[in-house]
Amino acid sequence: PCPQSATLNAVDNNRKDPRQHRSEFQTVANLRDFTEALEVVRDFIVADSPQKIRLALIILDNTAELLMAQICRKLFEDDEFRAKIMRPRFGRKFKQKTLEFFPPKTALMRSEGFIAEDERALLDLGHSYRNPAFHHGYHNPRSLRVMSILLFRPIATLLEKAFGGLSLGGAEEIPWLREYGVSTHPLAFGDAAKRITS
Repeated sequence: PCPQSATLNAVDNNRKDPRQHRSEFQTVANLRDFTEALEVVRDFIVADSPQKIRLALIILDNTAELLMAQICRKLFEDDEFRAKIMRPRFGRKFKQKTLEFFPPKTALMRSEGFIAEDERALLDLGHSYRNPAFHHGYHNPRSLRVMSILLFRPIATLLEKAFGGLSLGGAEEIPWLREYGVSTHPLAFGDAAKRITS
């Protein structure tokens, strides 16, 4: 199932090879979960009611944070794996802060080349809109609708990066992926993510 919290442990000490975690996350079920979240957001934006627009922004912000947390975990696990023969790039405090807070995630995504600077700025701006909308119900539906539409681009990038690099051969036809024009012969997760968000 899709992870329920972006505040995740940076390293599972029982996991020896970070490629194991990649395969655990990059599943059709998880891709479907994120796709359903984006489908809900699209429906809410089209409905254009104040509360649905508010919820659309909250879902998008959470989706971005979950995807960034996954990419961060992979970076940190790869780093610990390589640290057996070279100096680690990321310290424990840095990893904890990054996984706990939103801006350090976007900063790391940018510094590691996962997203462009304008995408980082959009994610941070969207998060600043999300907090008062989520915690206090303060929101301007017109502004939030525009922000929700703009957030699709950086989230599309994150989805592609989080699921990229893995292909499965010999998979059976998957009806919901076929609706997006995605072939399962083979199933290339990164390409599938790109089609889903195009």
